[in-house]
Amino acid sequence: MNKAASRTPAPPANLDPAPHQFTMPADEMWTQRYAYAATDKNPVYFDDAAAKAAGYERKIAPILFASSMLEYQAGPAEEDLKEDGVTKGLFPKIVKDGAILMGGGQEIEFFEPLYQGDTFTARRTVINHYKKPSPKRGELDFIVMESIITNQKGQKIMRIVDTLIAKQPD
Repeated sequence: MNKAASRTPAPPANLDPAPHQFTMPADEMWTQRYAYAATDKNPVYFDDAAAKAAGYERKIAPILFASSMLEYQAGPAEEDLKEDGVTKGLFPKIVKDGAILMGGGQEIEFFEPLYQGDTFTARRTVINHYKKPSPKRGELDFIVMESIITNQKGQKIMRIVDTLIAKQPD
């Protein structure tokens, strides 16, 4: 890979670092439903004895359960959704209404297991924003967000770095 093309610009000085935070339970029913939806029938999600045999204290949540959550609330009424069905205000303020969005990659570091019955807090912050030209789409915005997931004891469960690519409206 070309070294110049792989460099990520430094964050701008005026970056809005206001975090988005929510707390939710790693409820047994929801974590197990997630495992079934992911077609992952690992017994450590369904049986305490299997989890203990694997070295855990008790049943754990599937490893990507917490990283798949963007919010914990009932959600808005249909008329309060954007045209594409996404909740207004879900993405950072850098993303303007009408932007076309695409995932630009995700890195996850795991530190501790998330146990069923735990409560976790996700704190997402914009850590970088830069622009790159696209021959077909014009200028694209790259928004880099970091999420730190902690359990009710304050232990770090995981760190997630997501890159969102946005073609802003003209």
